[in-house]
Amino acid sequence: DGKLGLPFKGNTGSWLMIKVSVLIPVYKVEQYIEQCLRSVLKNSIIHECEVIIVDDCSPDKSMEVVHRVLADFPAMKDKVMLHSHDTNRGSAAARNTGLLQAQGRYIICVDSDDWVEPDYLEQLYNEAERTKADVVGCNLMREYNNKSVEVKNQLPPEPLDCLRGLLEGWIQGWLHVKLIRRSILVEKNISWIEGLDMWEDMLLSAKVFVHAKKISSLNKA
Repeated sequence: DGKLGLPFKGNTGSWLMIKVSVLIPVYKVEQYIEQCLRSVLKNSIIHECEVIIVDDCSPDKSMEVVHRVLADFPAMKDKVMLHSHDTNRGSAAARNTGLLQAQGRYIICVDSDDWVEPDYLEQLYNEAERTKADVVGCNLMREYNNKSVEVKNQLPPEPLDCLRGLLEGWIQGWLHVKLIRRSILVEKNISWIEGLDMWEDMLLSAKVFVHAKKISSLNKA
């Protein structure tokens, strides 16, 4: 599995493995992307990860915001990759573009209108390494104007039980609550279907559950 992670030099000069590739598609999100990107770049192990931002030909000022935020994180210059589509191709295609560039041991997708806790990547990564899981799930918070509501997303340890839960509706299809071992996607040729931009998370989750050998879950948002 080590060959699937591209090493880079850390501040100490030693070679480090990229722990997680964070995929962020960008399209018409200028009012959300700053909070999203800052929350990712402030993560506790971000210097051991990579962030892949894909501009899906966004017509607004989303990418101007991205560049402004990145200017505040000069130490992340070599760990953030920017890619641009020539035409708008949809979220599935944008994620595929990010996946093709990813070199991390694990991948996770963060939508541009999401934001994450400072230990988001660290906790998911540590759980995956501790349990040798192919997929690690977590809960999430729905944020409203006057309240926050935690949504449970507890994955059973058996992959086929996860698939059953996904189809029966008691497991969420969202990918920002699933850390996935990248080797599964590479070896089983799993990706998003370009043009299918609704429920695409559920379809990819189903494919991953079919091929996963071990599942774990964190009972926290």
